[in-house]
Amino acid sequence: MERRSLPGLVLVLAAARAAAFDLTTCGGAVQAGEIADLRADLVCPPLAAAVALTAGSTLNLNGHTISGTSTTSGTGIQCGGRRSDGFCVVHGPGLITNFGVAVVGGGASLRLEALTARGNGSGLAHKAPRLIELVDVDMSDNAEYGITARGGRMRLANVTANHNGIGGVLAPVVKMAHVTAIGNGRDGGVFLTFKSHRATRIIDSTITGNDGLGQGFDLLTTRPVRLMNTTCARGARVRTTSDGGVETTTIVHRLGCAED
Repeated sequence: MERRSLPGLVLVLAAARAAAFDLTTCGGAVQAGEIADLRADLVCPPLAAAVALTAGSTLNLNGHTISGTSTTSGTGIQCGGRRSDGFCVVHGPGLITNFGVAVVGGGASLRLEALTARGNGSGLAHKAPRLIELVDVDMSDNAEYGITARGGRMRLANVTANHNGIGGVLAPVVKMAHVTAIGNGRDGGVFLTFKSHRATRIIDSTITGNDGLGQGFDLLTTRPVRLMNTTCARGARVRTTSDGGVETTTIVHRLGCAED
């Protein structure tokens, strides 16, 4: 007789295998297979990480705030591990503020949901060979960048990156929908940073009022891009080169944004 597992039973068993615990102090570590529930607001000294996650772990912020003591040092949440071990996952609502970088890491895939990172040096600085996903995330009002990433692929949905000192989004984004990037600095609202023959899709988004290249560009890209129901005042396809550690960005041609 064929035996089949019931979907509900599989979910119950999976939940039972995940070790859950409460987190109330700075410097906590969440290992693979663990779920940590933040139960208090934290004010943390400039540690390597106020909370350290390993691939395959989850942090629930439960509406709490993790605060640092300086926008030039320290990390709020760190994600590490091997890409084969799955995602570091952070569930909001919750606020990460007053760190050098709110969320940082590499190696593992990363998923942030319903998280706010404001008043930091940068909101996100991550390097991952696979997938980085941000959903219902606000990374605005940071001194340098809202969202940065190197390697892998990034997907954004319902994301805000406004009024960051240098740039809103500087990352290898493959798709973004319902993204707002307004009033960012010299790297513009969105800067797509890797080369591919496939176009990045930007859907139902607003990218305006930025000062990319000091010339008012909103959207800069090194790859093809497809705008769908998106407001963008000025955009450009660019080429970046490095000589002696000095990076130069050259405009290749303009994009079909509203004012071009």
